[in-house]
Parts: sequence; C-alpha cells; structure tokens
Amino acid sequence: MGKYWVAVVCLSGVSKKRRNRLLENNQHSNPKLPVLGITWTSNQVKIQEAMNNNFSSWNGVIGKHAISLQGRPKSFKGKVPALVYKLKLLEQHKKNGNLVFHHDPKDFSVYLVQLHPNVWKVNAFVKQNKGAKPPFKGYLYVGQTSKTPTERFNIHKVKIKGKAHINASKKIVHPHGLELDSKLMKKFTAGPYTLLESLQEEERLATHLKTLGYATYFN
Repeated sequence: MGKYWVAVVCLSGVSKKRRNRLLENNQHSNPKLPVLGITWTSNQVKIQEAMNNNFSSWNGVIGKHAISLQGRPKSFKGKVPALVYKLKLLEQHKKNGNLVFHHDPKDFSVYLVQLHPNVWKVNAFVKQNKGAKPPFKGYLYVGQTSKTPTERFNIHKVKIKGKAHINASKKIVHPHGLELDSKLMKKFTAGPYTLLESLQEEERLATHLKTLGYATYFN
C-alpha cells in the first residue's frame, strides 16, 4: 500500500471566470480570504518541493497558481483515507468562507472480470476470500478505472516484449482473466463515479458478490 499526501495551498492570480465557478459552489464565501486549492499526490519529491514553495513540477491549476502551502501536508497509507480527508478539508474550508479549488471529476467506472478457476491457486486470491472453499458461482476480479472497462481489460491482458503491462494485475487478471462480465456489470455497476466513490464501490461490490456465492478479488 502506497503513501499519499494531502496538501492545502494558497492560490494567486486566479481568473475572474474561475473565481465565479468556485463561487457557484460556495456562495457564502468571504472575498477577503485567500483562494485555496486542495490536492494530493503520491510523489514525495513534489511534496518536498511544495514545502519550499516550489510548485513547478505540479500540473494544472496548482502548478500555475499555487504560491505557498497552508499548513503542513498530511500523509496517509492508502488512497481511500487520503481522499476522505481531502473531502473533509474541502467542507471545512468552504465552511470557513474560502473559495476552494478541488479537482474531483466523475469519470471513473467499476468493472468485473471473469477469472479462470485456476486463480484459486493464487494465495492472495484465496486470502481475500477468507477460507471459503469451492465450488463458487464464479471467480471475479473487481476493478475501477478512468478508462473504459474494455480499455482497462486490454491493459491487463496485453504483452509487451513478452511481459505484462506495467499497470496490469500481474498475478490475477493477466494470467487468469477470461473476459469482462458484461451481464453482472449491467446488473451491479452504475457510475460514473469520482475516484473515491469508485474505490469504495470496488470494495463494497467485491464484498457483496461474495455473499451471492462468488469468489472475488480487488486491489
């Protein structure tokens, strides 16, 4: 599980158009307070640079308009607690009257991959199913992605110079993935989701499908 940092930054030079968009999400803001941005990263170098008020390696609004940190970045083990904290900060600063930039698009989906029964030989898969034993209705990988499910499945399965893609599920989907389970996806997945929503739904759905007789795995 990786380490992630959540940071609050002060923004300068924000256009009137962007200010008006931010104002739509917080009509009770105080114009005398600084405009803030709330962001996150798994890149420790970027955080260290930000602590020296250097945002040159950051992209988008943060890279263009950030001038300083507001407080010390907070670190988390795992995406979900970092993203939950990020939303908590957003509501806190909006309540305080700040205009807050917060990039959180709903462009993620949750997908299901049918797996070959041989995946039961993989210790990590067995461990996630807490001692359950075959037979099962099926073996499923539950994932989330900002790509289409088909694009993501192809990344899992492709070989580049005889090796799995760097972003593939190398122990589960690459060797054992059969196809997307479109029928179950239609029944159980909705979306689009924010990143946090998709991660939470990934775990929730994997747990729910276990109660229906499937063996499941998610990252």
